[in-house]
Amino acid sequence: MRLHLPAPFEPLLGTADHLDVLGGVPPWAVPDGWFEEAHRCIEEIAGDARVGSAITTSTTYLPGTSRAIPMVWDAAAWLAGPTPVFCGPHSRFPWEMTERYLQPGKMLDPQSVWRYVGAATAWPTQLLSWAVTDGWDRRRALETQRAILDVFTDVPQLETRRAAVVGVLDHVLDGDDAALTAIHLTGSMDAVRTYWRHHLDEGVYSVLPELAGPVDVVAWAYPSFAALAALLSRAATRELSAPGFLADVCLGREVLVPPMLAAAVGAEVAGEVQREWEARRPGFRAADSNTATRAFVVRAMQAGEYELVRHLQALGSVLAGYVPALPTVPGTVAPVLNVLDFMEDVEELYTVRRGVNPLLAELERRTASSSSAWGTDEDAGGHPGGVVALREGEDGEAAPVVEEDVVIGEPLEDLEALIGLAPIKQQVVRLQAEARAEILRVRAGMPPSERSRHLLFVGNPGTAKTTVARILARVYAQQGLLSRGHLVEVSRADLIGEFIGQTAPKVRAVVERALGGVLFIDEAYSLIPRDSFRDFGHEAVATLVKLMEDMREDLVVVAAGYPDEMQRFVDANPGLASRFPTTLAFDDYTDDDLWRIFVLVAAQAGYTLAWGVELAVRSLFPRERPRNFGNGRFVRNVFEEATALQAVRIVAMADPSFQDVRTLLPQDVPARGVVQEVSAAPGMYL
Repeated sequence: MRLHLPAPFEPLLGTADHLDVLGGVPPWAVPDGWFEEAHRCIEEIAGDARVGSAITTSTTYLPGTSRAIPMVWDAAAWLAGPTPVFCGPHSRFPWEMTERYLQPGKMLDPQSVWRYVGAATAWPTQLLSWAVTDGWDRRRALETQRAILDVFTDVPQLETRRAAVVGVLDHVLDGDDAALTAIHLTGSMDAVRTYWRHHLDEGVYSVLPELAGPVDVVAWAYPSFAALAALLSRAATRELSAPGFLADVCLGREVLVPPMLAAAVGAEVAGEVQREWEARRPGFRAADSNTATRAFVVRAMQAGEYELVRHLQALGSVLAGYVPALPTVPGTVAPVLNVLDFMEDVEELYTVRRGVNPLLAELERRTASSSSAWGTDEDAGGHPGGVVALREGEDGEAAPVVEEDVVIGEPLEDLEALIGLAPIKQQVVRLQAEARAEILRVRAGMPPSERSRHLLFVGNPGTAKTTVARILARVYAQQGLLSRGHLVEVSRADLIGEFIGQTAPKVRAVVERALGGVLFIDEAYSLIPRDSFRDFGHEAVATLVKLMEDMREDLVVVAAGYPDEMQRFVDANPGLASRFPTTLAFDDYTDDDLWRIFVLVAAQAGYTLAWGVELAVRSLFPRERPRNFGNGRFVRNVFEEATALQAVRIVAMADPSFQDVRTLLPQDVPARGVVQEVSAAPGMYL
């Protein structure tokens, strides 16, 4: 399905002359003669002899250039935003407006995107500052600044911020507030800057946050950026962490997280950014961060969210410029947000594909003629392969889902090879038979069953619940009831947000990632703690229940945990019991099973076991299993502790033989009480 740009943004891929600034305002079709008229007005302003002290020495402007011209450049740039990104044929817009006054070689090279960074806190008063310094008419300086703003009256990308500055200047010039006018006409520049930074109307700071200083810019940009990231995470089917983005921005500039960040976004968010910075620092590469952000943005656009993506890119550009430089005005931008990549992706995603390989028609003809003879994948019990699958989003656009390929193989043979679990094996075989029978009934013309396939797994840790869930995903994919057959394992931390509005998007992102396979929720009861009615877990469960129903055709959810707690979990929401009609109870392993697991784990690691190891290991198994007994995890930890003790023994030997290195002795087995009973280590029998 071909993607389409929203109608107001279609000029971006056309040939018509337009001005575009990244953000929510669509591109502006530049009227014929607009630049000529604008330059005529600028020449008139520059020719006003009452604007004194022309530029004499400058590496940018020609000698004799009016002091008003740098203000033209400032207005053309900063009326577009604190760190505006100009795109398309007029990406050099501020330079175009002042081109005839530039020194040779100062014009920017043409390219599709230019980003402008470094708006001074009080840039609208710079001309007044020169008037104060050089002793020429202050009112004329303010009126000239006002006239410069009038040059850009018709430009929609600049209008909101232009109107705000004009409102302040008109208030100063009309004289209704005598004290305010006096500050500007006779007071010090410190008094003027104080007024612009601290005493303007709140509405002005809402559209011109840089006037209040860099910290205010970040405080203005971050909440909207975070909200956009959370909203787009649902469309992109992966998460963009706003605190993580800020951490990458600082790492990309090779700076610490600025202490002043807490003043902008609050201590809690700043602390989260610091934790992300520390976690991401080892092995950090700015290119990898940019690639991840780029992939997120592409997915969001493929889901039809182009306009929101433009806002995200614009706010991300602001944060990438200001955050690393706090509390000062930025000079460069961190390399983790490449806007040029974004524009290239827009062109690739939305450009009409015109060429069609002539071979395609012949291949389609042959495919149509051979399909009836060969049969379909469904008839053969096959399953789809490939890395990328496309499914229809809510808006009808195709959204990519990328998961690792799963080799389906013979899942029931793998199940049978597991140690113990006889009752579980029987139930899985029955589930497989029910799935196969469902297919046969539908082919026979019977209506499909409405029975839910979601499951509860109850039992102690280490009883192979995750392993069985992974096998079950392959069983259902083998039967054609799931399109992928992969397993996505999550816990409370993956589903619950820290703030209002974050939980539902996180749940949706996880569910969509698991679509086509099994979503395994470990310790599912932790989603709804006891007596925690205000906990976000209730929102997570409510969202999960709805998505389980909406996506039941290509999703199986397995909720796992201790038996008593899982019963409380089911009772906590009226919709859960009907969604989980089947429960598989995983009993603790017998002593014989635990010993067989130990032998298997040791053999897989290349060890041989000396006489006496079995008795030493079996002595560690509790006669009565405690409630949280680790089962397979306990055995794995016994083995790992044994190999650690063996390592101490063999490195103390003068010249250990290969047999010494490969053999575990009874004295290598740890003493009772040394081994931790529960571990989160990955592997079989967990």
